[in-house]
Amino acid sequence: MVVVRDYRETDGDSVRSMMKTLAGQRKESDHNLVLKDEYARFFGSYMMSFLKNPDAVVKIAEDDNEVVGYAVATRGREAAFFKYSHVAILSDVFVRDSHRGKGVGRILLEAIEKWARAQRLQAIEVNVFPDHAEEIGSLKGLGFFPSRVKMLRPLDAPPGGGPRK
Repeated sequence: MVVVRDYRETDGDSVRSMMKTLAGQRKESDHNLVLKDEYARFFGSYMMSFLKNPDAVVKIAEDDNEVVGYAVATRGREAAFFKYSHVAILSDVFVRDSHRGKGVGRILLEAIEKWARAQRLQAIEVNVFPDHAEEIGSLKGLGFFPSRVKMLRPLDAPPGGGPRK
């Protein structure tokens, strides 16, 4: 049975392994145009920034004493004129292939939602790369909906815009 709990220092190797898998998946995507080539190298310090942040939470999904997934969120704030100005920003959710389609992502998000409610936040927000159709579909199935589109134009982009290759 899968249980969700808070991150422990002993989870470091398991989470790092999953983060490397996630980094590899992201590198294979169209958004390699916005991620640095050495993206995976930054994951250790990336995770530590959450663990040291009092406005962040890291939840672990465990099955038979094996770490099978994790979720990371931070408190965020939007402009006061937005209906949902106090939000939890979901940074990462990852579930090992062996446990996908079994509700692990759902229970991780339920744990993040419980944390967000305890923080008196109003909504959960997540940025998704546009070519991640499976992830977008899963999020829609969990009640998420598109709210804004994030656009990017690098200052060193060629005339006419577009990503630098």
